[in-house]
Amino acid sequence: MSNNGLNWLNREEYPFESHFFELRMGKMHYIDEGEGRPLIFVHGTPTWSYLYRNLIKELSSQFRCIAVDHIGFGLSDKPKNWMYRPQDHAQNLSLLLSSLDLHDAVMIVHDFGGPIGLSWAVSNPDRVSKLILFNTWMWSLKHNTAIQKAERFLNSPLAKSLYLRANFSARVMLKAGFKNKKYFSRELQKAYQAPLDSPEHRHGTWGFAQELIGSSLWYDTLWEQARYLARTPALLLWGMKDPAFGASELEIWEKLFVKPEVHRLNDIGHFVPEEAPEIVLAHVQKFLS
Repeated sequence: MSNNGLNWLNREEYPFESHFFELRMGKMHYIDEGEGRPLIFVHGTPTWSYLYRNLIKELSSQFRCIAVDHIGFGLSDKPKNWMYRPQDHAQNLSLLLSSLDLHDAVMIVHDFGGPIGLSWAVSNPDRVSKLILFNTWMWSLKHNTAIQKAERFLNSPLAKSLYLRANFSARVMLKAGFKNKKYFSRELQKAYQAPLDSPEHRHGTWGFAQELIGSSLWYDTLWEQARYLARTPALLLWGMKDPAFGASELEIWEKLFVKPEVHRLNDIGHFVPEEAPEIVLAHVQKFLS
């Protein structure tokens, strides 16, 4: 999707210049704002770089903020016939970051952005100096009860129809992830639903739904390398009312990292940067200073 015809996008909320990286399957959109130490923002589903807009507007005065839209999401191309596996997205991200030749970077991840972004971090530990994690994972989810229940639904023909025809991820799953629905504004709904404006543009969200469990072997391989991140300074900002990734997932991260900085946000759901922008910004600024 080009920047033409983006009448739905509020440029006061998202006032960033667009860049596009040419990939075999299409153009990947990203923003590159500010100068200084690089901050790499990696989103999950059904979000895009819009998720991090509040952080980037503030932090780009001191840092170089780079935020991607995965293929199939946001302002990136949305090919119909592509795998949409997290390991494929990770390869795309790696190609982009290699072209930018980043050092002393801070990796900031949420949801599927965890395994995708941290895949680059474990492969380039000398280039990553800090980590910031919002409700995410990088291990097999076969034993996650909430994911197990979801998988039974996701394996049905009905689920595919709902994801592709009814925009189920952006219309239903997004709202379900919010603890405080007052933050689920019409403006926010438009920003996440509009990029997924037709069944042909929703294969990215359907692909991720399939790969929660489908990419378990890749997650296991990734988790075996997690020790390379153990001593990296880490900030964990965790929404404790997340229906999918709660206290038990946070505990796994706490056991991995050596003395992580952890903040439990007790009345916040899955989409932490949307529900607690001021709190998040304060903690992030302090952590980076």
